[in-house]
Order: sequence, then structure tokens, then C-alpha cells
Amino acid sequence: MTYPEPTIRVNVDVTNPGQFFACCGLLELADRLWPGAEGWFDDGAFCISSTGGLTDLLSELADSQINSSVSDAGRIRLGTLLSAEKAQLTPEQAAEKETLRESWAKEQLIISAPFRLAIDWWRDDSSGAKGLKTWAAKQFVLEIARPLLEGIRTMEVCAIEGVLSQSAAVTGLPFYFDSESNSQNTPRDTGFGLYTMRNKIRTRDAIRPLVELGALIGLQRCRPLRVGRVAVFQYSTWTIPLSPLLASAAVCGAIARRDSRWYTFSMLYRSKYMKAFLPASPSTGVPSHD
Repeated sequence: MTYPEPTIRVNVDVTNPGQFFACCGLLELADRLWPGAEGWFDDGAFCISSTGGLTDLLSELADSQINSSVSDAGRIRLGTLLSAEKAQLTPEQAAEKETLRESWAKEQLIISAPFRLAIDWWRDDSSGAKGLKTWAAKQFVLEIARPLLEGIRTMEVCAIEGVLSQSAAVTGLPFYFDSESNSQNTPRDTGFGLYTMRNKIRTRDAIRPLVELGALIGLQRCRPLRVGRVAVFQYSTWTIPLSPLLASAAVCGAIARRDSRWYTFSMLYRSKYMKAFLPASPSTGVPSHD
């Protein structure tokens, strides 16, 4: 079978769930820029066939904005009310807090034109996506996403095919989708808790913003298969050109081929409420859909 010549080709470690879903995100963005884009995995790389290249895609992404369906003023006000002692709130403030919480519970992140993409997958429990949420309940997802986009704007790309390995200075925290930066080690193993020491350890230059933000985008459409009720997930690569819609079916095994390769990963609990993606291992056979 003859495949189209890729206009975008990036190196990818498919055992890194963050990189895998970042590829799904790149395909989503490419299709929104150039309708009809198709992507596939090929020998350590992810390929996209479209009418544009990766430099153009990254430039358009850098020029875009990320906003929330909750206004900046509403988000700041909610943060103030959440930090206040409940008993000290007036009835009016308590009612205002509840109204803002209801808006926040329905929050969507919006990536502006030319992509016009709404992201809210972390509210979907029917597909297991809610179990992939890595940040705490009181964290604002926008405050993680915006510094990552700024990191992409300042990222110095040394080699375009290695863009998923490119780190940048980021003023905030990552989503912890990039499993290369995450570890199963406990505080006893390392001698201290990495999260509790986050303000003492300079990790800002080690963040790979395209992996982190790309995975956030990719998970909106492409969801892994949840294994039972535990925090274990499986996803599959595919080797034929697929649109984002068909790619989402391939990821979770709704489209199965003999050349598909399955990978299993679990979630690391960084604290009681915050998680991270751990590296994936190859799986044998096609998993069953529970």
C-alpha cells in the first residue's frame, strides 16, 4: 500500500503516554488548520500528511490564545472565595461562591482561531477520561496551560523532528503528562518529597511544553481504554493514515488491526489528589472492553 508523503514527521517514544497523546494533539491541530489531515505511526516517528508543515503549525499555535469559559475576573474571585474560611463568608458571598463554582464545574478551555478548539475532557467520566486528570480539584487548569503555551512561544527548536524532546523555560508547573519526567519512586526512595520541594528545586527548564500542552489537546478526542476500575489505561498505535476521528477509534481499540501495538500505563499519585502519567509497557494481545 502506498501512503501519502508526510509533510510533518516528529520523533516519538510511544512508551511515553505524554508524547503519544501529544502526537494525537498535533494531528488535531493540523486537521483544524488544513482540513483532511491524516496521521500515522511509522518506525519511531509520527507522520502527518497535510497541506502545511510543522513550522507553520507551531507558528499558528504560538500566535493563538488560551482562554477559559470562566472569565479571568471570575476565576480570581472564585480563588479568593475558595481560600476564605467558610464560616467567615456572608450569605451573599456564599451564594456568589456557589454560582462561580457551578460555572467552574462546566469550564472549557478555548484555543482561539485558527483552531477554535474547546477542551473539557477531564469532566467526562463515562470514557474514563476523568481518571486521567492530574491536577488537584482547586487548581485552575488555565493557570497550567497558559505558561505552557508561553513556553512554546519561546522554545528554541534545534531540530524540527525532535520537537517533542525540546524543553523550554516555563514559569508554571507541567500537567505531568510527560512520563520521562515522572517517577514511581517514593519520598523515602529519594530522601524527600519532590512535590513538597517544588519551590526549592529548579525544574522549570526541564519542562517540554509541546508534550504537556499537546497531550492536553490530544486527550480531548483520543481517549485510552480504561482497564477495569483501577488507574490503569491502554492505548494503541496505528500504521495507516487516519483522520483525527478515525484515530480516536484506533487509540482505544474500536478499530483493530494486526499491526496495531498496545501499551499499558498507570497513574502515579503525587499526593492524595494529584497524579502523573507513568511510562507505558508494551502489552500482548488486544485488551477486552469492560
